[in-house]
Amino acid sequence: AQGDREGALARLAAYGAEENAARSPSLDALEARLRYERGLEAGTNPDGSATEAAATDFKAAIAGLADPTALPMLPARRQRLMLTRAWAQHRLWQTEAAHSDYMAAYPIAEGDRRFIVQGLQSLHMHAPDRPAQSLQDLAASAPEDLFAFDILLTMQSKAGKFTEALRALEQRLARQPEDPLGWVRGGDLFSEHQQWTEALRHYTRALELDPNHGAASFGFEAVARAVSAEDFPRCVAIYEQLLALRPDDPFSRNNLGFLLREAVSPWTTMAEGQVQTLRPDAPPEIAAWLDRCGEVYAEATALIPEEDDDSRPMEESWNLAGIVNDYALMIHYFADIQDVDLAERLYWRVLRMTDGGFKDSYAPNLQRLYATLRPERLLSWYRAARLCKDAIQREVVENGQMRLVDDPRKQAAAARDEGRLRARIVLLLKEHTEEDGSPWPPAPPASEED
Repeated sequence: AQGDREGALARLAAYGAEENAARSPSLDALEARLRYERGLEAGTNPDGSATEAAATDFKAAIAGLADPTALPMLPARRQRLMLTRAWAQHRLWQTEAAHSDYMAAYPIAEGDRRFIVQGLQSLHMHAPDRPAQSLQDLAASAPEDLFAFDILLTMQSKAGKFTEALRALEQRLARQPEDPLGWVRGGDLFSEHQQWTEALRHYTRALELDPNHGAASFGFEAVARAVSAEDFPRCVAIYEQLLALRPDDPFSRNNLGFLLREAVSPWTTMAEGQVQTLRPDAPPEIAAWLDRCGEVYAEATALIPEEDDDSRPMEESWNLAGIVNDYALMIHYFADIQDVDLAERLYWRVLRMTDGGFKDSYAPNLQRLYATLRPERLLSWYRAARLCKDAIQREVVENGQMRLVDDPRKQAAAARDEGRLRARIVLLLKEHTEEDGSPWPPAPPASEED
């Protein structure tokens, strides 16, 4: 337990040498594990075979684990010892013995079986047909197991053996037809071969079994994007099918909205404040797509309860705020469906959701809205700038993880706006008091009601 492997082995050897020493399978298993670990550290020869010292320890480990199934211990530990013996035989190039032990460990495995599969794949890496047959045998040895079929399906698909992969898929689905992951595997297989109709059929069944299955939804959207360049109406129809299957999902709606927006934008003209208007020569379907784009963003936003805005973790709030922000910019920048008052309220909701930090709700969206469409709302603009000048953030990705950091450039822009707007408001108030003959500066109110 203290890391003194040599001391432990010496103690075991001394105890074994004592007269009438009682050896037990557990002590043998402990010594076998320690010998295997030492053998690993002894390394290999240039051809990959075990060195003499390593081979001696591996052989001792195999002898000490003559019958792991008889050991009085928890199944997970017993399986680990069975794998230890298989690994030792594997490293001694005792292929058939290792194969038998890998196979014997699989049906009694509890939890993760990937080490067994990886061992067999490595063991038979130079025998083209042996890994596939081994996976078939593993699946047969564990009637409730699906993992071997999943690996077999992936392996055959990567090798370009579609027929064999399809056979593995059919076996998996027959074993557990109510498992949505099996249908997702089928969707992925057919997608890889651009058989979109079959792919969608499999993803649909997965979502019927579990409407919240993220991988099925991702696969569905991948098919829609794959056909979008050649057949955009079909892409939209596929998305509409997905939305019907996932009535409570705001993200799929947001993604459809983005695709519709991208399809509409080339048919617009740009005016002051980046406001876009449909061109007179735009085909009729463009106007329909723009209307649907606004609708689908509205649907997505309606699925985000406003009463929960103050209680979500920031990462979740940030992701959902992106959807609300996208709805706001649609009804802000597209004149044909414009609703400036609602856009303003939505931008402010985004700021509340993210403590003033969301990346572009203030700069440039609220800046443009107040500058060109609502110039009379100086105090609201000032309050937004004041809130955001120390808060605006942006995403960075480090080691595959997204985190939020300050955005000094946008914060500085908000700070400049705050100073400029404050000066304008003060001057305006001073002008008004002079016109009214009121004292300047005004006296503070006697109470909050005043």
